[in-house]
Amino acid sequence: MRERIENFVDTVRASDESVKRFWTLTFSAIAIVIVVGLWIAYSALFTLAPRIEKITSGEPNIAEEARGAGQLATIFESARGIFRGVKRAADTTNNVKIVPEDRNLIFDELKPIPPTALP
Repeated sequence: MRERIENFVDTVRASDESVKRFWTLTFSAIAIVIVVGLWIAYSALFTLAPRIEKITSGEPNIAEEARGAGQLATIFESARGIFRGVKRAADTTNNVKIVPEDRNLIFDELKPIPPTALP
C-alpha cells in the first residue's frame, strides 16, 4: 500500500502543473469535507445526547428539538455570510495614491525614544 502511494505521488510530481493543481484541489476538497463532517458529527453528538436523555426520562423536549433543528440552519447561514464577505472583498478594487516627496515621512525629524529598563 505504501509503495502504491509513493508511486502515485511520484507520478503526480512528474506530471505537468494542471495535473498537480487538479490533485491539490481534489485532496483539499476531500480534507475540507472530512473536517466539516467530523465537526458536524461532533456538534450533533453533544446536542443529541441531552435530547436522548430527556426522551428516555419522559420529559418533554420541544425546545431542545427546535434548538437542534436550528443549528444546521445557523451553520449554513454563517457559511453563507462568510462567502458573501469574501465575494464582496474580491469585488472591491484597491486605490493607490502616490504622494509627493515633501509629504513622505522623514525619520531624521523624529525625536529618539530613550530606552527604558524593564523591571
